[in-house]
Amino acid sequence: MLSYGQHLLSFVTGMFERFFLCYLLFCFDCFVRVSISKKIIVTFLNNF
Repeated sequence: MLSYGQHLLSFVTGMFERFFLCYLLFCFDCFVRVSISKKIIVTFLNNF
């Protein structure tokens, strides 16, 4: 049996890992969107 402290620690680390992965995905998504919109703006200005 895990003690209460170990159980709490594993729960907290699991939550932290999930949060960290979501944060990384969010940052990656924002980065991709910004780079795509920059490309669109640049090509639009070049055509203009």
